[in-house]
Amino acid sequence: MLDATFHAGKGIRTFEVNLSPNLTGEINLTAVASNAVSEVSNFTLFRHYYAINGFFLLTHPSTVFKNAEIVLFRENSARLPQGNVSINLQYGDGNFTVLSVDAGNSSFLNPGYIFPYRYLAEGEYNVVVNITSLIDKQTLNSKLEIVEPIQNISVSFPFFVFG
Repeated sequence: MLDATFHAGKGIRTFEVNLSPNLTGEINLTAVASNAVSEVSNFTLFRHYYAINGFFLLTHPSTVFKNAEIVLFRENSARLPQGNVSINLQYGDGNFTVLSVDAGNSSFLNPGYIFPYRYLAEGEYNVVVNITSLIDKQTLNSKLEIVEPIQNISVSFPFFVFG
């Protein structure tokens, strides 16, 4: 709902405009007031965005030794524009990364925006990504298990002497 106000000689007049744009992007809204002796106009620019959509969180592989690739991927079919988004990636071990970028950035397409990360200990980690725009918020989760490889294995046999 937008309100427009103008002075018309005998006072101030206000009117309301219900706006349901079917286009996204930058929209120019111009108000024109005129009578027999004058005409006045004013405009405002605003942006209309889609809610956050089309994002997926991938962890590669699900079981790794300390080095992990966490990938934020956006489908080609996502509805754009979504505007600038703030991405808060929580690795599940108390550390996090914050990124501010346009949701339409092609880095999110195949193979996706890759966040390499080195875990310091074995365990199961809940990776959480919060994506926030001016109009929406989305949370994505993925489990990641970190397992250290077996370094050495030895087998010993007792020595028996039979007489």
